[in-house]
Amino acid sequence: MAVQNTFDAWQYGFYSLLTNNSYRLDASAVHEYVPPNASSLMGQLRAVYTTFGYPVWLTEFSPVDWAGTSNWTEDDNYNFLAEFMWQAESSANEFLKRYAVFPFTGTNPVNPWQSETSGGGYRANFFTTGTTLSPYGELYAAWDGNLTVQARRAYILHNLGTSFRITETNGSTPVASSIYVRNATTEWALLPASAANHWYIISLNDGRRLRDNGGTLDLAPYGTTNSAVDWWFNGPDSNGYYYLDNLAASQSINATGTAPAIAVGLANDPAPSTATQWRLVEPYQPVTIATAGPPAVTISYTNQSALLSWSGNGLYYNVYRGTTSGGPYTKVLNTVTNLAYTDTTVQNGQAYYYVVTALDLLGAESGYSAEVVADAM
Repeated sequence: MAVQNTFDAWQYGFYSLLTNNSYRLDASAVHEYVPPNASSLMGQLRAVYTTFGYPVWLTEFSPVDWAGTSNWTEDDNYNFLAEFMWQAESSANEFLKRYAVFPFTGTNPVNPWQSETSGGGYRANFFTTGTTLSPYGELYAAWDGNLTVQARRAYILHNLGTSFRITETNGSTPVASSIYVRNATTEWALLPASAANHWYIISLNDGRRLRDNGGTLDLAPYGTTNSAVDWWFNGPDSNGYYYLDNLAASQSINATGTAPAIAVGLANDPAPSTATQWRLVEPYQPVTIATAGPPAVTISYTNQSALLSWSGNGLYYNVYRGTTSGGPYTKVLNTVTNLAYTDTTVQNGQAYYYVVTALDLLGAESGYSAEVVADAM
């Protein structure tokens, strides 16, 4: 049994019959079609729990205006769903045990920031064609209830104030794009930085890292590890938002402007605002972050020249050389993409021992390959 209208005469009568007849009930099941306000919806569900005394199953819900006169946007609905699911999974929730969105179908607005009142208020439809997920549907489908930041996991950095997300470009400066852009340029992964809750933010498109470059937000080269790329994730708050702060420069990442002219940048030690609040959204089709394994290496030697070649699954490779089998080794080639190296600094009369490592998209280095030797005796 699930009621569409909570706290009406029928519902009170139903619970009276349960009590009078000593019937069993495991949960109160309800439907809620509401404006996009997560805290308001949670308050309504808590009231069901406290009034009737049973855990709550929300068996249908969605932001809907049945009269079709409201002016909220698809962005509003997207933020609502993200905030609601965070609150539903948080430790503060002791009453809501199940929830299921109702999969309305329809056509999305041309732009997600524009208000549309046609169609009864179904502005962030779960499916766009009946088979393809909209951003709203992808948000719901990808959500796993994990409230803890995870290393080496794909995330979208979504801003509360603008509902735009940080996007990597071929140039040096990241840009903002709407929730309709869902590809590798909008996906980022995190590696632990200098302290607890400090992270390097790494593009899953090409491995570059978000950097506070003297007050400009840009993309640092692959593998950079200094304080300029060290971000403190200050949060989360009760809705799952973080402030992304560079403590060395006392600046926070922000998003400003009016859609579609949104820019991402930095603000000097700002007062908290929606412009500096960011959510980590799990992408529906995340980039695979493959761990790089040690390459397979072969070597040949001619007069004062050692030619190495290798195969592997790295994005970049390092080459190390030593004069004793088993090391120690010294790096002689750093973060190259090619699969061969000719060492012309070797001398006849000396044996040289080489190992090669592979680096993955996030800059993590594999173990050494099997050692190969150039016998220059």
